[in-house]
Amino acid sequence: MMKEKIKKMTEDISSLSEQIRAIEKELGAGDISFLQSYKDVEKRSVL
Repeated sequence: MMKEKIKKMTEDISSLSEQIRAIEKELGAGDISFLQSYKDVEKRSVL
């Protein structure tokens, strides 16, 4: 039971880390690119 919870939490953390990296990449793309993809970034950042 505890191992399953730890596994699930690890998967969730990994998923969040991937989302954060993707958002950081979008933010670093430059102002114009960021503004063009703002809605997509906003949707991904909402949990």
